[in-house]
Amino acid sequence: MGRKRSKDGKNKKKGEKKAKMDVWTSGTKPTNQSPIIQIDLLAKQKLDLYIKHCADEISGLGRVVRSNGKMIITEIILLKQECSSSSSDLDEKELDEFVLTEIEQGRPIEDLKLWWHSHVNMSTFWSSTDTGTIEKLKNGWCISIVGNKSGQYKTRVDLFEPFRYCFDDLPLEIIAPTTPALEEIVKVEIEEKVSKRTYVTAVGNFRSNYYKVDGYDYIRYNQGLGQWEGIKKIWDCVTQKWLETSTKVEWKDVRTSGKDPDYDSCMCY
Repeated sequence: MGRKRSKDGKNKKKGEKKAKMDVWTSGTKPTNQSPIIQIDLLAKQKLDLYIKHCADEISGLGRVVRSNGKMIITEIILLKQECSSSSSDLDEKELDEFVLTEIEQGRPIEDLKLWWHSHVNMSTFWSSTDTGTIEKLKNGWCISIVGNKSGQYKTRVDLFEPFRYCFDDLPLEIIAPTTPALEEIVKVEIEEKVSKRTYVTAVGNFRSNYYKVDGYDYIRYNQGLGQWEGIKKIWDCVTQKWLETSTKVEWKDVRTSGKDPDYDSCMCY
């Protein structure tokens, strides 16, 4: 899988025919018609580091899964290759051995849908050699990425079946999955440290205007004790139920304590 190009990217050979295809580029069609490309955080970091630490051009493959209408790059793969400042040649024998090993070890090869390469310090573009390489990857569809040491990336998706189509200039979204354990820790911490500011209207013999009450989920009047109470809901991990604790409300009259900065925008009830 050889790649060579001139520095301006215009190394098309005389008589070479350009592949006939429709091309979508950003701004030419509604974005909701374009594929959504995402890359796992670890895979993105690996891709960045391969390009950063290789003095010459470098290329490789990657695994892609499709989920909920999205194409997600899950793994970046580097194979043996010979590189220069303007080319990157994958060892075809190494490529064959890699595919054979994957099959022998029961790993899928149909998800090897990504071809990536670098332009070192040059801008990101598709040279005629790049497009020629992509044309050789005719396996339903494929993703291609070109990057450089400045952290710039250009991403495209090529469809080969049931018709020829190219989606170019696609955003490359990084995804960082949240672990269930971390999510539960965050929920508990919010419950412990974040309180709700509540605005109420008290009437009758108790209060006759707007008052501010902090730290409760809601306010109620206790007829038996003859007092207003602030109710806070707490999740009990043992009973798996919400428990309520009540505290006598400490009223803060915003009329006498000075203008409250949140008072103008509050929802009073």
